[in-house]
Amino acid sequence: MFARDTFLFIALLGYFLGSLPTEKVCRHICHSSFPLLWEFPGDKKYFSSFFANLLKGAFAVLLARVLIGTAMAQALAGIAVLCGHYWSCFTRFRGGTGIGVLFGILLVFAPEVLPYLIAIWLISYLSFSSVMPSSILTMLALPVSLWQVKGFDLYIVFGIFSALLVGYHLLGENGYRKRMVRQAAFVLLISSLLTTGFFTNYVYRGFGIQLDMIRQGNPELPFVAITFDDGPDPAYTPAILDILAAHNVKATFFMVGRHVRQYPDIARRIVAEGHDIGNHTYTHRSMVPLSPDKILEEIVYGEKIIEEVTGKKVYFFRPPRGLYNQVVRDIVADRQYTMVLWSISSQDWRESSSRIITQKILDSVIGGDILLFHDSGNLITAQGGNRYNTVAALPKILAGLEEKGLVPVTMQEMLLIKGLTHVEDGD
Repeated sequence: MFARDTFLFIALLGYFLGSLPTEKVCRHICHSSFPLLWEFPGDKKYFSSFFANLLKGAFAVLLARVLIGTAMAQALAGIAVLCGHYWSCFTRFRGGTGIGVLFGILLVFAPEVLPYLIAIWLISYLSFSSVMPSSILTMLALPVSLWQVKGFDLYIVFGIFSALLVGYHLLGENGYRKRMVRQAAFVLLISSLLTTGFFTNYVYRGFGIQLDMIRQGNPELPFVAITFDDGPDPAYTPAILDILAAHNVKATFFMVGRHVRQYPDIARRIVAEGHDIGNHTYTHRSMVPLSPDKILEEIVYGEKIIEEVTGKKVYFFRPPRGLYNQVVRDIVADRQYTMVLWSISSQDWRESSSRIITQKILDSVIGGDILLFHDSGNLITAQGGNRYNTVAALPKILAGLEEKGLVPVTMQEMLLIKGLTHVEDGD
């Protein structure tokens, strides 16, 4: 059986709920008892199942909220219930437009956006006197509305995927869907998988000789380095610092310069409590597509803000998402940084449950590992994510490391132990 706090369970549960033939059942009931109750003017289709589908979408997202509690889990449940609605495991059930399901998802996931979408639909319907163009325009407005109301990239990505799913089937209902749409979707899927596979291998292993960066310490010694990216964050970094202080553990924080400027007191607290710090650029932009001048600007400006606020020299650099090229390596070397990556990622950016995050670390950690966590960050951008489960998992991870006889150290201590370099305290 699947654990209930996994994304796989959430996806399967959402898909099953989406597969339930609510439209068929409700249409039959209303057709036999109230045949005109849910018929829209000028449209031949019955909408008797709208509210049942709304409940189906809302229930799937509510379950994700209860079982895991993060926005990522709710977004996954939303996509899964839509997929189940359109491609049901009940072969005789053919899902309708999915508008009711989507509205049910948004009712729980982003209720603030519903008034905007309803207003857009009504204005469009009054203009066109037809359900189809009104629904299409509403779907086009969904990602924009989520961006304006919620702001965080997870909601925008969800809006794009759900709008594509619903729009695809809306067009299909009226015979407008073309074979090229399927082909384009297939090409996009394969390209995404290949790109993800390449960059995953690139980040974790790299290519060629890489003496200028650190991925792991000495595996023969019982020391591990705990690192946090993307902070400081006013909600999660102080909580993490409290836990580390309670366990007398020092970590390394790779900070985003813009966040240091926003929350200087937290950055100074990190240094005052004896933790190491690193440069994680100024705005957390990916280094690979940038010009050499922009790469230098991101690194130098991030360094300047961090050192001015904390009063401590920065010796370590970690590129956002672990992506780098030769230009980045050259600039980092010229600035006399040590580039630090990681050997085990908690993958807490996925907003998994605290149990999954704990298991991810403790099942594979050995001496010399550099552990990656996040005290801020969203799916794409550097702010807005939910790190509650990271905070909840940290005490269990620290206890598990102690049981394994592993001692957390800072990156400075890790490198001194490994005998690669000597880092002096900044003045």
